[in-house]
Amino acid sequence: MKIKFKTILTLFLLLLTITPGLCKDEEGVKITKIWNQGQNPMEGGPMIDTSSPIIYLSLVNYDEYQQNVKVVAEWDDITWESPYIPLSPNKHIEKIIELKPQFTEIGDNKVDIDLINDDGENIGSKSITVDVRSPMDVKYINCSGSYTEENKKTLEYCTGNWFTITLKSNPYAQSDYEVVTWISAVSTDYDEDSSESEEEDNEDVYYNGVNDKKTIYMSLNSEKEVSFRVPRIESEDEQFKIQVHTQTMGLHSYTTNEQETIKKKVGNYITYDLKETKKSFSFSIILNDFEVLTKINDSYDNLLRDYYNKYKIQDEEILDYLNKDRYGNSELIPRAYLKNEKYPVIIKLNYTNYYDEDLEARIKIKDENENIQYNELCKFEESEYSTKYILLNLLPDKNKIDISTELKTLSGYYINNLEEDADEEYIEVPPITITDVEFPYDKDVQRISNHSGNILVGKTYPLKLTVKNMYNKTISGTLELSDEFIEGAVNYSEEEIKFELSAHETKTYTVNVKFNREINGDISAKVIIPERITEDDHELKLHFNVFNIFQFGDMNYNNTVLPRATVIGNNGGLFVPQPVAGFENELFITLRNKLSVPVDCTMQIETYDLNGKLRAQSDIINTELKPGYSTIDYETFNFKINYEEGFSGYTLLRIKPHDEFKDFEYCYFVGSTSNIYPQMNAKIGRFSNIDVLSRIKSNTVESTTVLAPINIYDFEAHEEGLSLKLSSGLVSIYPVDLNFEYWISIYKDDEKIHDTIPKNIYLHSMEVKPITLKFNEKLKDGNEYKIEINTKIPDFVSVNGVLKPVTLKKSIKIKYENGKNSIVEEKEETSTINNRYEIQNNKEETKDSTNRDNTENQNTNTDVKTTSDVEENQDNSSDDMVSNIFNSITGAIKSIPIIGGLIN
Repeated sequence: MKIKFKTILTLFLLLLTITPGLCKDEEGVKITKIWNQGQNPMEGGPMIDTSSPIIYLSLVNYDEYQQNVKVVAEWDDITWESPYIPLSPNKHIEKIIELKPQFTEIGDNKVDIDLINDDGENIGSKSITVDVRSPMDVKYINCSGSYTEENKKTLEYCTGNWFTITLKSNPYAQSDYEVVTWISAVSTDYDEDSSESEEEDNEDVYYNGVNDKKTIYMSLNSEKEVSFRVPRIESEDEQFKIQVHTQTMGLHSYTTNEQETIKKKVGNYITYDLKETKKSFSFSIILNDFEVLTKINDSYDNLLRDYYNKYKIQDEEILDYLNKDRYGNSELIPRAYLKNEKYPVIIKLNYTNYYDEDLEARIKIKDENENIQYNELCKFEESEYSTKYILLNLLPDKNKIDISTELKTLSGYYINNLEEDADEEYIEVPPITITDVEFPYDKDVQRISNHSGNILVGKTYPLKLTVKNMYNKTISGTLELSDEFIEGAVNYSEEEIKFELSAHETKTYTVNVKFNREINGDISAKVIIPERITEDDHELKLHFNVFNIFQFGDMNYNNTVLPRATVIGNNGGLFVPQPVAGFENELFITLRNKLSVPVDCTMQIETYDLNGKLRAQSDIINTELKPGYSTIDYETFNFKINYEEGFSGYTLLRIKPHDEFKDFEYCYFVGSTSNIYPQMNAKIGRFSNIDVLSRIKSNTVESTTVLAPINIYDFEAHEEGLSLKLSSGLVSIYPVDLNFEYWISIYKDDEKIHDTIPKNIYLHSMEVKPITLKFNEKLKDGNEYKIEINTKIPDFVSVNGVLKPVTLKKSIKIKYENGKNSIVEEKEETSTINNRYEIQNNKEETKDSTNRDNTENQNTNTDVKTTSDVEENQDNSSDDMVSNIFNSITGAIKSIPIIGGLIN
């Protein structure tokens, strides 16, 4: 029992120690309550009306000594202060302070309250929100002469500029009031106080009636109507709101809604509900849709006819289309012609009249430069959709337009302004076009088409181009001719013709053209106008079929001269039909003149090795080719040509006509077959034009192999003369042992000064025999000499069954100085036929070749074996393969310098 008592006593003492800390009393001066007279606790914070703007504060001093405090309150930039109030030290005594704030706006207002002691210290603060209730409701907002739809009662379509508001004294009212009121017209998105709008050009405030106020007397529980005239409402939106302002007892309120305040009793308290209905207004005539038209139909085609007649633009495409009985779906408008010239744009405007009567409204359209493009009073039937087609005359790249729909009422205007972009992509029409082309035609050429030039290589022809100015003003420009053929393929008397055409003027210009090669392709004729609107110049592709005057038939070496490929005994062996070195060879060619008149020409045969070096050439033959266009008869010509050594290469027939074709020569390659990588470097010649087939990486082409039994090579200067090597030239074909003799001849200035005594030598088929030639003692210091190595092989050629020897020659130049000789590099030889064309560098030719791939096709001749019945059908196909052959050959022998600029 004693222990229990001690425990209870200990806990009691502990509790007395802890309690003062947990139950500490309040200190200082506190605002314990804030209220107003008759406040309903269910309403939240303090609420006052205009009749009794009083707020009560309860102050309690929790200190043990007296405090002197004053109350400082701030609202709406107004400061109110009470005198110092003595507060006794008694927490059970409240001091009631009465505060009368003078608010200016209905609604929530913030009040900041501070307690200041006599030392000037802030000993307590509190902020409250005071809900100021208006004693007036805006019961109705209406537009005179308006119309509402059954399902849209809150939206009025206006045709009058008078607005009537109905004000009603609501349950908050405590007495009669004098009310100042006005209205503003604002956008549907604008919720600010329009009376505070300082900018006159505020796009959201269409009318600000702050300067058109009216004062009315409102007795308790009454309602009154007040009317205001809004002289002009102009906006981009078709709908707007009316903002109603009231000022009661110095308190301002505004709303765009219709209001009704309802007083209710809940338990022992009175509560109020504010019911608001949104209200908006609309123009009666509304532009629903805007469209720039691109197709023509009967609804507005007369607008285009009138425009083109008025402005005298002779655009045949559009005029012909307008003359059709029925229009299709072609998109032919809008059409622009010059950069700084206006062009016609037809717009479609879809309107709806929402009013229940017919209305008239003025449609006014301005362009970017404020020019009035359209200004008409239009009729709109009641509650109907209507479409207006309007033609505008706009500048390119200035496509913005202002569309104003203006409804004039008895008391003002409703103006709906819309900015639209008539930026539909216009058709760029060149004002000057090539209306006619008179192609040249040669009577000796088969006419392939009336819409192309059909002419011969090497002749000059007139090309006539007619240009017309369809526009209504004088235009200057340039007519330009160009092509993508290889350089030099075509010559123009004028590549550029400057012109000046007055309105609707037509002129014909003549340009002389001359083709330097056979072509099946296009040249370009462009009309270039500096002020054109089109991105590209007006251009026509003019097709030409250009033919050579010759048709090559065949070329063969005389196969009665047979070199010996193998040796059997003294007389036997294998003889093959190939050209042979060291012996005079005969070459026969067949050729036909395609013209109906004789042609004088010069012909020559040349042979090149695979490195492009000229190895041999025949004498020049001057002849007259007979007329032969209407026949398939070929003439045969015989050429004699000598080869000093064997090689693989190509045989070239060169033909140079005289008279009107004197500036041209024609080249034909012929031989046996070989695989060569195809390229295209030729500037002129029958087969100098690459075609589609030549794009193949390898091709079968014609080549020539000159048979020689001995190879002479690997020259080196020697202290006593020269050293060289001999080997069999037939080892790659047939293994042959040879017994022959050799000697040298020394020439100075093309005069032979010494021959050595011939020596016999035996050469096995697989043997390479080094030879040393000693001749320095025959030379004089400081001179150049030609050393000719001769090899004579007996019984090597069979001519009509008779065996004859061949003599091979190989020459080299040396210079003898200070007792030593040195080999002189020889310059490449040139042809005896005039070389008129410069050799183009590889880069230029490669570029030209690339361009030609897409622009040229090859016309071809017929085979000599065809008959006159099939010649015409085969004329464009029989030599395609030969064309490819030539192209491939030229790629392999690109160092040939002498065939009329033929090879790069």
